[in-house]
Amino acid sequence: LLIAVFLIISTLFMLLVGYISTKAVLPSRESLEVDEYQRRMIELTHMGQHQAVIDHSTEEIRARPDALAAYLHRAGAYQRSGEPDLAIADYTAALERSPSGDVLAQAEILYARGLLWQQTGEHEMAVRDFDDRLAAAPGCAATHAARALSLFQWGDLQRAQQDLNISIELNPHEPDAYELRARIRRTLGQSDGAELDLLRAKRLREGTADW
Repeated sequence: LLIAVFLIISTLFMLLVGYISTKAVLPSRESLEVDEYQRRMIELTHMGQHQAVIDHSTEEIRARPDALAAYLHRAGAYQRSGEPDLAIADYTAALERSPSGDVLAQAEILYARGLLWQQTGEHEMAVRDFDDRLAAAPGCAATHAARALSLFQWGDLQRAQQDLNISIELNPHEPDAYELRARIRRTLGQSDGAELDLLRAKRLREGTADW
């Protein structure tokens, strides 16, 4: 599950900036400049030029202090460069600049920041962000699973199991969720349930699941 979380973080910010760019209403010249910036950042990201993304995004923020997409691009580049604390700071700045009525964008930024809190071992902060994300946009299997992982690391096994139950109900095709629930069930002495979850995860990974 930790590997899956890392992969989610590494791609999520691209979805965020793509969504937010479609919401922007800018004067024509400024819009063209922002479009060129976005195109260049995506190109540099695909090339693995993360420091260049950081540098260009910093320049964009100096020119346009409320440039939401620039904070998101820089957050992704910081994360890929192994600087999660700086990425968290940029996601926080992005939250402060996101339109108050844009619940979807705020929810996804909260999720991205929560995953980074989790990566740095700040599970209480991660749970808070996942709580807020689910309050803003409920019914997300991935967020329930991510919160379960932090609750598990935090030692709240009962709540972690409840989150995994919900996550699996929403998406019964994710083997990582079954494997984490198996660990929790084994710790709680639920051996039969743990073995069943491991079997389900194995069948999903082998492509032999029939549900």
